Amino acid sequence: MYGPRTEAVARAGGECALRRRRAEFGACRRSVAYNKTILTDYGMEDPSHAWPERSRGPNGSVTHRPETEERRCTRLRAPLPMDPFARLVAYYDAMGQVALTQAQWQDDDRTWDYACADTQRMVMEKARYADRDLQLSGVKVRFWLKEHASIVDKFFAADLEPVGWFAVVCTGFDAAQAPLRTETRFVGIGINPQRRIVVTGESRLQQALDRQAVTQAEAAQLQAQLRQLRLDCMAGRYPPAIVRNFALVA
Repeated sequence: MYGPRTEAVARAGGECALRRRRAEFGACRRSVAYNKTILTDYGMEDPSHAWPERSRGPNGSVTHRPETEERRCTRLRAPLPMDPFARLVAYYDAMGQVALTQAQWQDDDRTWDYACADTQRMVMEKARYADRDLQLSGVKVRFWLKEHASIVDKFFAADLEPVGWFAVVCTGFDAAQAPLRTETRFVGIGINPQRRIVVTGESRLQQALDRQAVTQAEAAQLQAQLRQLRLDCMAGRYPPAIVRNFALVA
């Protein structure tokens, strides 16, 4: 039925089809390997993740733009890295009741280059610090305000740019006593250089109330002190201008 020529043509056609399929399979393998490299470079072990952003160059070629930290955290559903002010907010939020003493930074292995100045209106302490737990370093200043019997902590980055300041409700102190001593009482206020006000410690106060470490009356009094502190901060009455405007120069 088929002659020799017909069989030769059929054989040649089959070989061409086989070579074409082999070429397609090789291209597919190269494509998979390339895609795997892209996924590995961007930390995508699951191909169902979104592809990295792409843009076209002037010659029409497709280039992959580096992935930002925010997009990476969003893709991996991880929390965004906290800025220095947010880290300090978390620290003061968990502070609870802590005894504070003048010059205690001298005995803290996380601080050095300590200095203290005593004036008629306040005692000011300054020290450089590096806290591995907070992943922060720079300069911190503590103001013991004698008139208000309260303290304000102000933080600066390593380049001496302001990070924010924190005022915590405390038990007060006797300005005639040396060294000065007080104890924090859970709640406080934090303000960053953009005047964003954050309340700290309310969750710790509620936990103390739940385990009956503080009474309802004490909790109500602390909340009232916190509201007054917030109003004074918003109105610019607290802390004093010398504290708000205090800056460090390299």
